[in-house]
Amino acid sequence: MNKQMQSTTVLNGQKEQFVQGDRARLLSELVYQRDCTKQAELELVYSKKFYRNLVAALVVLIVIMSGGLWYANFIKEAACI
Repeated sequence: MNKQMQSTTVLNGQKEQFVQGDRARLLSELVYQRDCTKQAELELVYSKKFYRNLVAALVVLIVIMSGGLWYANFIKEAACI
């Protein structure tokens, strides 16, 4: 009976150590995943800003070029008259 109590105490102690180790591992994984999520969100935000700025620059360039073509056509027509 005494041996049974000792083995139960040892098993309970090992179980507690395992649970504490498992909690620590899970907590470290949670922190790592949170860091990865924050990094991914930042990259997504910067990526969206980059493409938004790129599209805006292309639109401005198209408007300027079409304005230049219109002006050149206007000058050509005025010179031919």
